[in-house]
Amino acid sequence: MSLRPTILVRTVFAALLAAVLCIGGSGGVVHAAPAQPAGASANAQPQAPTAVPPRGHGLVIRGEWFGYYVDNGRKIWCLEPGLKLTQERFHLTTNLPFVTAGGRKFVVGATKSRWIAFVLSQWGNSSSNNVAAATRMALLEIAGDVPSGVDTSAKTQIGRMAANEVSQAKAYYGLDRLGLTLRTKVLVGQAGTATVAIVAASRRGVPGITVQLAGANAIVAKFVKTGRNGQATFTYTRTGAGPVKLVARAVGLPRNTMLASLPQPGEQLLVSSTGPAAATASITYQASPGGPTISYSCNSACSGRPLVTVKFCQPAGGAAASDIVFGNGRTVGAVSFARSATATCKSVTAVIPDTQVLTFGVRYDVGGKLSGIIALPGRLVIDCPALPTVSESVSCNCANGTLILTLKNTGQTGEQLIWSVNGGRNQTRLVAPGSTLSVNVPFSRTVALTVRYTGAVQRHNGQWIIPPSFEAVIPKA
Repeated sequence: MSLRPTILVRTVFAALLAAVLCIGGSGGVVHAAPAQPAGASANAQPQAPTAVPPRGHGLVIRGEWFGYYVDNGRKIWCLEPGLKLTQERFHLTTNLPFVTAGGRKFVVGATKSRWIAFVLSQWGNSSSNNVAAATRMALLEIAGDVPSGVDTSAKTQIGRMAANEVSQAKAYYGLDRLGLTLRTKVLVGQAGTATVAIVAASRRGVPGITVQLAGANAIVAKFVKTGRNGQATFTYTRTGAGPVKLVARAVGLPRNTMLASLPQPGEQLLVSSTGPAAATASITYQASPGGPTISYSCNSACSGRPLVTVKFCQPAGGAAASDIVFGNGRTVGAVSFARSATATCKSVTAVIPDTQVLTFGVRYDVGGKLSGIIALPGRLVIDCPALPTVSESVSCNCANGTLILTLKNTGQTGEQLIWSVNGGRNQTRLVAPGSTLSVNVPFSRTVALTVRYTGAVQRHNGQWIIPPSFEAVIPKA
């Protein structure tokens, strides 16, 4: 609610009960949204001077009027005798100045000002004479100026009612905080819970407050009411695949500010409560099934194209869904789930070449139409390079020769040429990406020669894939 700068000008006559502190109350439930700074103008229109307003509801107690007057529909509460009435401007405040009664001064201050706003918001619109009388007595108690001889104790019915109003004001006065907490994040078709809480300036939960609820991609009750602890837990059902947004709006919360006049010394201080306000809280989330479980075996047999298994699981109660595997942005596998009362898991397998980037997503069947793709957590780069090819050639004459082993590294990771001669220790040479290595193994035809060799490749994670060896045999001549 916004307040437009205006000025309330009011002329009151000295005939008005010999002088009063006048507080106007409006109905509603408790507590205020954050107040505007003191000194702002009130949302009220200028009013013409009136005669002494008629009494509203209340009682005469020991010759003193306890109740309110009605001036052009506004409730006026009169707390303090002895001051003259004059034309005064109003401003918005959270902190009343000193209240003067005779030669005494009473400090109201910010906290008691909020107590007064609370009392007026709860009981200031009453049509009960007893309640009106108790309300004025409660306001007198807060301001600290109870007329002599008036019994404000719990010995009388009015005293008990006034004590209850003051007690509730101290417990539940504003400024209120409205909180919305998500207790469970759910998938499409599932039901979750959330909690709204309203906390007063005293840090106590405020009971009995009606809270309006709304949801995007979710079905939720229209209203809940806070319980004794100031909280209300409600259930919602997720209906759409988009982000879920829950909104809570507490209605009928009066501000913790009030309108106060700017009196000169010896003039009456007039106070009126501002209108009711609302407080709003919201929460948004996008939940999806957990990321899939992925497995594959990278060895020499797969030659750079491993068989990858992706296992998806859908929890109970979710809507029909399709889980998808993407490789470099293209669909390489998918599996579908029907709605189920129990958790279900399914796997999909596909041959995925090295360096492919796997990502995952899910689509829901919402009212017979497939939703957009919701990304699932997880990402995998296939790390299984193809094995290098080692070529061999022989150059020889009748007596001697050379076996030539060649490895040309056209990949992006390191490769090795590994060989042994006649069962001896393995010899290894590293071949960098883009390089070619040739190894000469000399031999004599007077003895047989056996050379075992292979080409190994290094994965991006640092591990080496070493396939079985090939064998080259040059017999004795």
